[in-house]
Amino acid sequence: FGTTATTASAEIHLVSNAGNINTASLSSAAGLLVVTAGAAASFNGAVSQTYTTETFSVTAGTSVKFGSTVSSTGDISVSANSGSGTITANENISASAGKITLTGNVILSSDAVFSVNTSGTNTVTITGKLDAFTADAQGLEIDTGTGAITLGGAIGETAKLKYLYLNT
Repeated sequence: FGTTATTASAEIHLVSNAGNINTASLSSAAGLLVVTAGAAASFNGAVSQTYTTETFSVTAGTSVKFGSTVSSTGDISVSANSGSGTITANENISASAGKITLTGNVILSSDAVFSVNTSGTNTVTITGKLDAFTADAQGLEIDTGTGAITLGGAIGETAKLKYLYLNT
């Protein structure tokens, strides 16, 4: 399943039970943004969910790759292979009125900021390992205001981060 860009003023549900989902960009201004891939999900352009406090959700059988920014007015929930897969982030991930949950091992392919609304108690959770793509070349800043930051796995085990800033 592949597309150059998907933009809608309604809910978007992209489902590929056994295959990959590959899209240039994805944007929904009026509801949920749900992607389910039996194998890999790849977003080469920006992903944006801008309707009230709806959720952007990705579930992939193997891996998830974000090639650009990811933003949502609500929660961001990403799962790769039930937590044992890889989530690659190339730019910032932000949830302006929700939490960020990344279920899997996260690899940074550029410097990034993961942020939630810092005036609330929204959280950022990474359940697996956190690594740079190239040792000492990529770093991460996580901003939650008064919300919790949970890092569930080893940090820099495969490739050391250039920096890690945790702002709560």
